[in-house]
Amino acid sequence: MYDRIIKRIFLIITYCICFIVWFALIYIIFLFQPVPSFSNYTKSLLPGCIESRLDTISNNQNILIKQLILKGDNDFYLEAYIKEPVKNGKNPAILLLGGMMTGKSAIKYAYNVENVLLISPDYPYQVRRTYNISTIFADLHNAHAAIYNQIRDNLVILKYLKENSAVDHNRIGIIGYSFGVPFV
Repeated sequence: MYDRIIKRIFLIITYCICFIVWFALIYIIFLFQPVPSFSNYTKSLLPGCIESRLDTISNNQNILIKQLILKGDNDFYLEAYIKEPVKNGKNPAILLLGGMMTGKSAIKYAYNVENVLLISPDYPYQVRRTYNISTIFADLHNAHAAIYNQIRDNLVILKYLKENSAVDHNRIGIIGYSFGVPFV
């Protein structure tokens, strides 16, 4: 009886050690990934914009839904949905940050919002449905870089809102939920 208990304790300790070693290895690899310089993002918020598009997706009675796409050099790519009131005049604006799974689609969850311009960027990293050891290591750099790219994208959108004549520049806010909260 004591032999079985000792074997189980030994097995649990072995699993714990393997678990700790596994996460230490992931942490070390994550730690030594090259990190983009944040100062490069703040020097030029729109780095060499090659292409910009603003397409109307839906035109309701009171609200326009548009898709903003910005492409630039150094693999810069930003996609966002904009919910814009039809009425003339300056409106308050809200930068709506959803999580990794919702991204720009977070704007669909903003019901009964009137007389406010909402803009929701897509998260710069697409989550896989399943992961294994090789895909974790393959995606580690992209997931790490996405954190810095999200900050850059938020700054680009805030610049876009500041330059938009339909926005009341004294009433710009940021709301986040899920993985969007840390960026608020």
